[in-house]
Amino acid sequence: MSDSVSGIEPLAAAPVPQLATRLGGQALTIFLGNLFTLAIGLPLQIYVSRRLGASGLGTYSLLEGLAATLAGLLGLGLAATAVRFIPQYLEEGDYRAIRRLVSRSGALLLLMGAIGYAVFAGALLLFSPRLNLAPSLVLVMGALVPLSLLAFLAQQTLRGFQEIRYMVAGSSFIQLSIKAAVTIFLFAFGGRVLGYAVASVLAVAVGFFWLVLGVVRKLSALAPLAQRRTSEGREKRFALIAYGSSLISLPAAYLDRFLLGLFSGAGPVGVLVVAKQLQQLPGTIYQMLLAVAAPMFAAAQASERRAEQAHLYALTTDWAVKSAVPLMVFLFFFAQPILNLFGARFAAMGTLPLEILVVAQFVNIVTGPSGNMVVMSGLERKKFHIDVVVMIGMALLLCVSVPRFALLGVSLVMLAESIVHNTWTLVLARRELGIGWWDRRYVGWAAPSLVTFLLAAALVHFVHDWRPSLLALVLIAHYGVFAGITLVQGLHDDDRELIRNIRQRLGIA
Repeated sequence: MSDSVSGIEPLAAAPVPQLATRLGGQALTIFLGNLFTLAIGLPLQIYVSRRLGASGLGTYSLLEGLAATLAGLLGLGLAATAVRFIPQYLEEGDYRAIRRLVSRSGALLLLMGAIGYAVFAGALLLFSPRLNLAPSLVLVMGALVPLSLLAFLAQQTLRGFQEIRYMVAGSSFIQLSIKAAVTIFLFAFGGRVLGYAVASVLAVAVGFFWLVLGVVRKLSALAPLAQRRTSEGREKRFALIAYGSSLISLPAAYLDRFLLGLFSGAGPVGVLVVAKQLQQLPGTIYQMLLAVAAPMFAAAQASERRAEQAHLYALTTDWAVKSAVPLMVFLFFFAQPILNLFGARFAAMGTLPLEILVVAQFVNIVTGPSGNMVVMSGLERKKFHIDVVVMIGMALLLCVSVPRFALLGVSLVMLAESIVHNTWTLVLARRELGIGWWDRRYVGWAAPSLVTFLLAAALVHFVHDWRPSLLALVLIAHYGVFAGITLVQGLHDDDRELIRNIRQRLGIA
């Protein structure tokens, strides 16, 4: 089966097997990390939700959102700049520029993090009696500001080096294991919101130190070559645009929480957090593919290998959709029994919003990494203009809809944002890069998606007592049916190459 993206000739500069192996091999490492995160993180979230309740979880989420918002205000676009330029400098042999970029960014973010902690703690301590917040909780949660700034820089630096295995070990296995163990330990001794906050901060801190060790190791291994060209001007322009994008994206991330807390209380905020976490589950494999694909887009852009970018875009979209559809169908049809695992209040308030959020996630995944591709291809300024218009519109819609429709209003606004933002970015990629969305391999989505959809609809109609074990079996059945029909239809060359690579790694003839 051949590969064809609209308007693009078949890949010549980079053979299909090489590209599929590079993307798939590293993505499998992230898949193991995400599998571990799902196996540990989802039960942990259910446990925490039941122990804290919707209000307790909502209080923690509001503080976490405030810390993340402050970190976004202080990030200066430096982490995004690292993942954008490190692959390019590696292609050019400009190793001194890499050291300069990482060291200066780390020092600046350390300073901004200290300022952020002082602002977070000072402001909330001043109003803590009125907000009914314990000072100890404020002081602990404030540490997330500097830690998240520095940890994100370290993570994106490792992404730039495509050091995926080490990054996953720190940000998934180590961090989540510590968070789960400390949370259970502190809850056993009566810890509630404060205990969960301590566990979260400690986990981020340990994960950060692990990531830093990896960054230091990569920088030390670089040969001491002289700087070949001056790239600081490009870095500064990109960082400024990335910073502007992060500022305007904050409403999408946290304005909904703050408005819900203001008009509806902490309880709906807790329900929203759980619904959005479930919505993000189908995107975990998509995000792991993006973690690998982003530096590859940037490296291809350094030599203007447009055909390679087009192939990488179609490959990433195809694998993301195939991995996500069974789970999205599962979340859409079984939203109520899934939310019941977290508590009756979560199911009562969050079923319809979760179903709408899953549709929004489907739009995000099926349109592929167009935004990621255009940013890594030198179109960050035009992408920024799109972000500004869409995010301003989203913020206005949230301000109008949340006071009247609460959680339902949030979910509808997020669906509208997903449709407009992704469609506009696809138009930009087509116009500026000549890379269209459609590829013939996408035809293979139709039959397995339809059968999985019909299976879920039949089960919802005939089964009414949903226990956790039965839900797990249904999810397994979804993936089994989808994978079986996909195999019967036949695999793409990229899929076969990935399977051969896996078998070689495992020593299977």
